[in-house]
Amino acid sequence: MLGLHSAAMFAEAISRLSPRSPKLQSAAAKVLGDRRLLWGIVGLVAVQRVLADLPVFLPSAADAYAFIDAGRQALSNPGGIYAHSAAEIAAGRTWVITWPPPQIVIAIPFTVLPPPVDVWAWVGTNALMAVAGLVLVYRAIAPPRATWTASGATRPGLAC
Repeated sequence: MLGLHSAAMFAEAISRLSPRSPKLQSAAAKVLGDRRLLWGIVGLVAVQRVLADLPVFLPSAADAYAFIDAGRQALSNPGGIYAHSAAEIAAGRTWVITWPPPQIVIAIPFTVLPPPVDVWAWVGTNALMAVAGLVLVYRAIAPPRATWTASGATRPGLAC
């Protein structure tokens, strides 16, 4: 958790990093302390994620299909993935499979599903991970919640 929940806390953190410019510190604290800006960025990333996955439902040449095919190729001919890519690059193609091995390994479990379901599962998993990321961002930038004790509600860090 970031622990930076107000403009004053941002200003203090920034002043430790750059003690020479109080005007810059104040401006940065105002910008970084504005939750509307932070949630605007989160919203833009969410829209970008939806738009990135939307082409799966339109053309058959969307990236998700290539990811799943690379996972299938990793099971059937693992040595051929990058050899095939190298041959395509040598032939002048620029858009070829050059994904890192962990991404290909992540696609392997989806290859056990039948063809239209495998891509739907990939997109669904991507959407689920995007939601999980948004939850983690919210938990990092959300103000601290009140906690309930025997003596009543208190804020984190405050003595009862």
